[in-house]
Amino acid sequence: MLRWAIDATALALIVAASPAMQGCSSGSSSGAPDASTDGNSLTDSPAGDASAEGGDAGPDCGAMPPTGKQLVAATDPLVIFKLTADGHAVYEDLTTQELYAVPIAGGAPSDIGKMTSQGGTVWTHGSAVVYLPSAADPQTSIAPISAWTAASGTAVISKSAVAVDSYYYTYDASKDGLYVAYFATKDASTATLTVSTIDGKTQTPLATDIDLTNQNCFPPAVQFVNDTLIAQYCDVSTDGGAETATIASFTAPTFTTVPLGSFSPSQGPVAVDPTGTLALLPAPGGAGIATYPLAGGAPTVIDAAGSAALFTPTGDILYTTTSTALVRYSAKTATKTTLVTSGLELPIDLSPDGNWLQAAARQDTTTGLTDLYLASATTPGPATAVVTTTTTSPQGFTADSAYSVFGTNFPTDFGAVTYSLEASKTSGGAATKVLAAASGALFTTGSKLVCNTNQSKTTGAADIVSLDLSTTGAPTTLVTQADPNLFMSTTNQVVYSWYCQENAMAGVWALTPP
Repeated sequence: MLRWAIDATALALIVAASPAMQGCSSGSSSGAPDASTDGNSLTDSPAGDASAEGGDAGPDCGAMPPTGKQLVAATDPLVIFKLTADGHAVYEDLTTQELYAVPIAGGAPSDIGKMTSQGGTVWTHGSAVVYLPSAADPQTSIAPISAWTAASGTAVISKSAVAVDSYYYTYDASKDGLYVAYFATKDASTATLTVSTIDGKTQTPLATDIDLTNQNCFPPAVQFVNDTLIAQYCDVSTDGGAETATIASFTAPTFTTVPLGSFSPSQGPVAVDPTGTLALLPAPGGAGIATYPLAGGAPTVIDAAGSAALFTPTGDILYTTTSTALVRYSAKTATKTTLVTSGLELPIDLSPDGNWLQAAARQDTTTGLTDLYLASATTPGPATAVVTTTTTSPQGFTADSAYSVFGTNFPTDFGAVTYSLEASKTSGGAATKVLAAASGALFTTGSKLVCNTNQSKTTGAADIVSLDLSTTGAPTTLVTQADPNLFMSTTNQVVYSWYCQENAMAGVWALTPP
């Protein structure tokens, strides 16, 4: 699925605009005080209660200060990176470069540790946080790896592992937070696939002599599906010929190797069915698509002409063919139904009710943007052309599946990515522009969503607004000039940070959207 996110440019703007960072080194402190001693009072604060402190003229923070529940108050700028499945917001103090996790339900933050690598290297899966304490060496792609859970605290996993300065599936944690998988290396030429207990004390090698020198195979990748590890890697070639990637599964607690097959090298995660037992991969020989039991056994060829595909929540498979048809494969009956006879290349996103599919006929290889079609995921019939130029980034559907939402009018220059937010009814009708200069759309309930808009070119801060696509009413501004990254918790709360001014309102917040 295509997604756009605010990158490090916006974070740099936040840092540059913050009084605490001007004239200071980002490494000015060897350690951070616990955030709980830094004014961490857990209080509900209505929007009208805040006022700017001090007489200095600062940035224009707008009319709506932070609202909701303040989780962390801090005079340093804080940036949220991820949320965990057990309800923690993972954030960094940009002054001290210390990483923390705070319970979204309330409570004192936990100090995870120092992190000087890029924020994109922080990864959460289930209850675990896996991160690079220091940046990967740009010449060797070697970095240390550490992990944290609320139950076990922080532990060193490896001092020398394969990593790049953004997350690329070179490490992962199991959903239950008991294991971390990674590729150990000392020379950047070969690696050993290794699984570690979350405390770092028990290290188990799973596969050795993994080639790190062939760029077609780099980097190797791992992903946990519940307690089963799926790994993609190339063995060191002994004949000098073209390498093929091995894909294998390893299930806890024994992590016995189960080879799924050899495939053309391809980085990125493997699609797995909702039961966590079947992987969707190229069919044997490379033509078509097939499912492979993660526990071992013969693959089932779905379609020798199958191309791009995704699983539905029921375990069915929606896929396009080499003749650009859209087909649905029934997991229960093993039958195929052609939904669209031609014209589609890429299934992108399925509506929550399973009835509608965002799909594309073409994708721009430079920008990653696509055209956009809306097709029924259950009933045969022609797809509806929404946008016929490769200028959109599909965002998904509202929670009630009534609207298909997408972005368009993306900037071509360097900087924070904002776009025009548009929507069309799944029941039919032309797309409508609902918000300009938007970013980070999060779907809440019904036909509602929350996103950023009105981003400052000076500070990178942006307003948080709520929209109800089922009405013609104007967006409701919830907070003005918050930091430009929003997160949705499992309890449907929007978690955000605010540092427009260095006052008692600055810190990490959680609000329940209307």
